[in-house]
Amino acid sequence: MASDHPSLESMRRRRLCAVLAAIGVGCAPRSVARPPSYAPPAAVAPAARATRLALDTDRDCIPNHREDRDGDGVVDPGETDPLRADSDRDGLHDGFEDRNCNGRQDGAETSATRRDSDRDGVGDGVEVAVTRTDPMRANTDAELRAATRTLAGRHDAVQVPEPMIFDLARSLGARRGELEVNTLMVLERRDGQNAVRWAPEVEWAFARGHTIELELPFHGSHLEALKFALQGTIGTFGGNRFIHGWQSLNEVTLADSRIANTLLYLFGTRFTDRFSAFAMTGARADWTPGQSDREFSFVANASAFADLSNRLVVGLEANTVYSSERWRVAVVPQVHASLVHWLRLQVGVGVEASDTGVGGVAAARLIVER
Repeated sequence: MASDHPSLESMRRRRLCAVLAAIGVGCAPRSVARPPSYAPPAAVAPAARATRLALDTDRDCIPNHREDRDGDGVVDPGETDPLRADSDRDGLHDGFEDRNCNGRQDGAETSATRRDSDRDGVGDGVEVAVTRTDPMRANTDAELRAATRTLAGRHDAVQVPEPMIFDLARSLGARRGELEVNTLMVLERRDGQNAVRWAPEVEWAFARGHTIELELPFHGSHLEALKFALQGTIGTFGGNRFIHGWQSLNEVTLADSRIANTLLYLFGTRFTDRFSAFAMTGARADWTPGQSDREFSFVANASAFADLSNRLVVGLEANTVYSSERWRVAVVPQVHASLVHWLRLQVGVGVEASDTGVGGVAAARLIVER
C-alpha cells in the first residue's frame, strides 16, 4: 500500500527548490535536459552569467546577493545597491566599474561604492567621460587645472576666480540654473572707530551666461539698503582664455531713498594654468528722486590670482571709487579655499584710504553654491 506521505528524498528536493527559488534560480525536474545552447557560466558574458545564477534587479550584471552580501536589505559600507545601477552616482554603471561582476573592487577596477576612486577631487565619471584622465591615479594640480579648463570650455567659460570685496553675480559664463548664496562680512577701522558691515546675497543664473542678484547690505544690525544686479556674458576668445561681459548694479538707500546706478564692463583672462586676472570698470550715478543734485563716480576693480592647488587660491584685489567730491581706494590680499565641492571661503586683510583718512579692513565671504 502506497504511503500518503512524501518520501524523504522528495521532501529534501522540495526544500532545495524553495531555497533556490528564494535566490531566483529555477528548480527544473530532473527529467528536463539541458538545452542545446547551454554553456558553462564561465563561457558566457558576465551579464548573461549573472542572470543565470541569481536575480539582478537593477540589471547591472552584479547579482543581488553579491551586492547585498550580508542579506540584510541595507546598503552597508562597501556594498553596492541592488536597486540602483549606479550605486555611487558617479555617472558610471556598476557593471562598468565592477567588470567581473563579483561585487568587489579588484585590480584596476574603479570603485562602484566611492565616486572618486583616486581621491583627487574629480569624480570617476568626469575623468572617464570628460577629462579623459585616469580615475585610478590621483592627478597632479596641473592636470586638474587643465581638466577644469576642459570642463569650462564645454560651457564657453573661462575659469577665473571672483574678487572678494566687489564680487560678481555668479561667474561669467555661468550655466543656466546655477545658484549661489553668500555672505560678505567687512570689519573697517577708521579714525579709531570700528564698523561692521555685512551683506547676504542670492545669485541665480536664469539663462546661460546671464544672472541676477539680490543683496541686503547691513551696518551692524541695521538694514541700510536694497541692491539688485543684472549681469550678462558677451563671450570668449583667445583660445578660451579671455571672457568679458557687463553688469548693472542698482541700489536704494532706505533712510533717504537715494538711488545709485552702476554700469560696469567686466573682463577676465587666464594667462597660464596657475595665473589669472579679473577687472571691472565703469561709472556710478548717485541721485535722489525729485532733487537736482547728482554725483557721478568712476569705479574700477582689478584683481590678480595664483592657483596654489586645485582647492587653494591667493589673490590681490584693488577697489577704487573716485568722484569730484570723494574717493576711496582699498587694497586687500586674500585667500580663497574650496572646503568641499559646494562650500567656499574667502578671507582677506588689507588697508583702505579715502578722503576722510586711512584705516584697516578685514573681510570674509562664505559661499554656498549649487
